[in-house]
Amino acid sequence: MNIDQLHAFLHVAELGSQSRAAERLHVTQPALSRRLRELEASLGVALFRRTGRGVALTPAGAELRRRAAPLVGELDRLAQDLAADSGVLRGEVRLATPPSVGVELAGEVVAQMRSEHPEVKLCVSVALTGEIREGLLRGELDLGVLYHPVASAQLHTEPLFREELALVSRPSQQPGSEGVPVSLREALGLPLILPARQHGLRALLELHALRLGLVLDVVVEANSLRLLSDLVSRGLGHTLLPARAVQDELRAGRLCTTRLRGSGLRRESVLCSSRDRPLAASALEVAARIRREARKQRTTRRG
Repeated sequence: MNIDQLHAFLHVAELGSQSRAAERLHVTQPALSRRLRELEASLGVALFRRTGRGVALTPAGAELRRRAAPLVGELDRLAQDLAADSGVLRGEVRLATPPSVGVELAGEVVAQMRSEHPEVKLCVSVALTGEIREGLLRGELDLGVLYHPVASAQLHTEPLFREELALVSRPSQQPGSEGVPVSLREALGLPLILPARQHGLRALLELHALRLGLVLDVVVEANSLRLLSDLVSRGLGHTLLPARAVQDELRAGRLCTTRLRGSGLRRESVLCSSRDRPLAASALEVAARIRREARKQRTTRRG
């Protein structure tokens, strides 16, 4: 068993696909498959089983993933920190963000890192908040942007920004008169298109509905921001989002927003990392740039 084999194993376990893992690791698929076979041979157990969509972990594979991820992460951080002592940042930083924040926040940070620290490899993914939280806890991610509250004492959190939520509708289905706010009770009583329950936005809205004695009428669950906004633009229901998340559709006239009267309904985004695994120098640099970019975006919005 060696570190290259464990890296290959952990990436396949995370992505559920040998081809995607090979692409991320910049190796050929036969080379990656060979590493996995050698690892299974050295352990004497099967680590994966084939599924219709790729591969899934066997019970032995799940146990290896649970115990190997923190060990490999610690070795990676050691290598990165030793390199940083020589004045060069390198290594891999794994970052995940929710769909509505990913492009705007992570895109600028990735561009900066590629320009100033080209030896650092950034693996950026877009996922639901529940998946990001689990990835951080399992050691598969270094940094994640989540929606507060995070509901895990094992994660360190830093506030990034708050965004006011608005009702998003097809223009022909906007409730009331244009420019006139609606109450949160009215908005939550409409047919809604929302992400699944493990998404932070859904959890926030479910909580407010419970406080108002309402049961949300979720007509469609859509975990993709693009799909969600498309379904709303087709008139299949309404949703609640920060206006920034659908700014292109607003400019094109496909969607419109209605302010929520007196609700103070805001979504807070926080930067998270594991309390159990200290960040390597390269990940600390990425975190610092995320904080700076968030401050810049807050200033832009106020302006």
